[in-house]
Amino acid sequence: MKNEEDNFIEIRDLHKRLGSQDVLRGIMLDVRRGERLVIIGGSGSGKSVLLKHLAGLFSADRGSLKIDGVEITNLGERQLAATRRKLGYLFQDGALFGSLTVWDNIAFPLRETGLKDEKLIDEQVTAALEAVGLGGHGDKLPGDLSGGMRKRAGVARAVVTRPKCILYDEPTSGLDPVLADAIDKLAVRIQEQYQTTSVIVTHNMKTVFTVADRVAFLRDGVIDFLGHPSELESTQNQHLKAFVEGRSAEQDL
Repeated sequence: MKNEEDNFIEIRDLHKRLGSQDVLRGIMLDVRRGERLVIIGGSGSGKSVLLKHLAGLFSADRGSLKIDGVEITNLGERQLAATRRKLGYLFQDGALFGSLTVWDNIAFPLRETGLKDEKLIDEQVTAALEAVGLGGHGDKLPGDLSGGMRKRAGVARAVVTRPKCILYDEPTSGLDPVLADAIDKLAVRIQEQYQTTSVIVTHNMKTVFTVADRVAFLRDGVIDFLGHPSELESTQNQHLKAFVEGRSAEQDL
């Protein structure tokens, strides 16, 4: 039997309303320590909103969200800081500072935590660059990098503080299939190297089959399926089946 301590994230009956829309309608989900959980679902299904709750960027209207055993739903900004330090976040567009070098972009979260030992900063930034295959590119500006390299730099910034969990928001969006495959394999390698928990939001089914230990299908603000990627091929859930096959769930006219 699974113990609660096996879960890095525990979500119970999580609700969020934005404007007139109920985006999250009672999310129930556990993310196990050290696993790669991939969240899929159509546009507007609430994937990014859920990810922002995990990062502490949104607060829930109702329900419970625990990160590493700590209930965060009612914490203030100062109290959230300790939990956020356990998380790395890869934004969809990389969100690198255009005026800073790649090296300084990656060093930024270390300095934000108050680290002042420049030798230690240099060691950790260098290690992060090497981990994502960008050794020797630290002196470049983000504008000098290809899309795939910017994604790698974003991953390096997400892992440089050695977080317990990395949150990926559409890590392969805007990339061609070859670069997308490289980013998928990088996510697997980073998880294995740093023994992190990973939560990946994506539309890309190739990512699901390359990366996921488990996959969650989000539809109408709830988890409509949770299981192993191999179960997707035989699912009787018509909405999930249509999503996997890339077609409308509506009956053909």
